[in-house]
Amino acid sequence: MSGPNLHRLQIFQIVYEMQNISAASRKLGLAQPTLSRHLAVLEKELGFELFLNVGGRIEPTWEAQRLYEETAGLFERVAQVEKSVEAIRIGAQSSLRVITSSALALEVVPAAIGEIYQKMPELDLVLEGGGQRAQIEALRCNAADIAVGGVLENPTGLRQTVLGKFPVVAVMKADHPLAIHDCFDLASLEHHASIMQNPKAPIGAFIFAELARRGITPKRYISAYTLPFSVSLARHMDLCTVTDFFSAKALKDDTIVIKPLSDPLYLELVTLEPASAGRKRGVAEFKAALKRALQRQLRG
Repeated sequence: MSGPNLHRLQIFQIVYEMQNISAASRKLGLAQPTLSRHLAVLEKELGFELFLNVGGRIEPTWEAQRLYEETAGLFERVAQVEKSVEAIRIGAQSSLRVITSSALALEVVPAAIGEIYQKMPELDLVLEGGGQRAQIEALRCNAADIAVGGVLENPTGLRQTVLGKFPVVAVMKADHPLAIHDCFDLASLEHHASIMQNPKAPIGAFIFAELARRGITPKRYISAYTLPFSVSLARHMDLCTVTDFFSAKALKDDTIVIKPLSDPLYLELVTLEPASAGRKRGVAEFKAALKRALQRQLRG
């Protein structure tokens, strides 16, 4: 036999307490025939009678009295469960600790966090920036739930998820000699001084590896160990820089231009989580929001 319907049990409780069909109908906002029909269905589900009509009045059976005692407090417990479910849904007493690379801290991650905040307003959010080494350390010592950045080779003990990719671009002053071209040829770095990224960081290592693969040796360059710094230097110096799309877009103004590469290069956006960690809803929601934010930013 399937279990009794909770709504009908609630109707039974009200009728039992008031022992009057009309009064119970008014309290529940139901028509009397509807209420009587619910009781009849409940009796059929249970397999025994609940009320007897005695001289125009209803009287509960012994079985009804026992059922009422057994269900006492049931709906208070159900209401408490509903409150708990709502608390879980909005993130109460839960946290999301994110550590992100500087490139993604400017646009993509804040957009994803904004979406999560709307969906789970009680979630305790903790955000910080850090390079790959800091990210790995934070994840392994349980100081972060998820890291956002570039691909990690041999992510031992970590779960790596690729959410998408974004382009590498060139940035320069609007009056730079190379600004007249629609696209930027990496070979131009052999003839024009530039600002280069940290070769030990994921984006810098990727760019230097591509230059080496193509046999390109940059002319004299300045090293910038943070991505926003490279864009700002390009703004104030007659130099070009090769960086990620999001850093360039976030820091762009009328004095600089962003050029796609003539031979496109793409960086992968990945998330890292401890492999042994349980699957938290906040982390899953954040990853989904991050993927949507990436797609929106690229379209925009």
